Amino acid sequence: MKEKLVSAINEIRNNTSIIISDEASIKSGVVLRLLSVMGWNPFDVNEVKPEYSVESKRVDFALRINGTNKVFIEVKRPNENLERHQRTASWLFVQRGRETGYINK
Repeated sequence: MKEKLVSAINEIRNNTSIIISDEASIKSGVVLRLLSVMGWNPFDVNEVKPEYSVESKRVDFALRINGTNKVFIEVKRPNENLERHQRTASWLFVQRGRETGYINK
């Protein structure tokens, strides 16, 4: 798997069209490809849940194991200022912690 992952990353890195891609293209051309190489099944919505809602917000993907969210993935265009998205990411982290009991309400 490591060799396949390194190969996929190198191919993506050498693809100059990624730099100007929109989020949808990055989701399908980068994220889903890498998830597949790492053993996730991007065609199983119980495992890789697209557009997962958390209260009034959404994340691009929730990676799930046995029906439990393990990782949230938010996709942004290259060169986008991520600071303005930091508050949403922090909020999602807190909500996830409350769901699992790691953070008290």
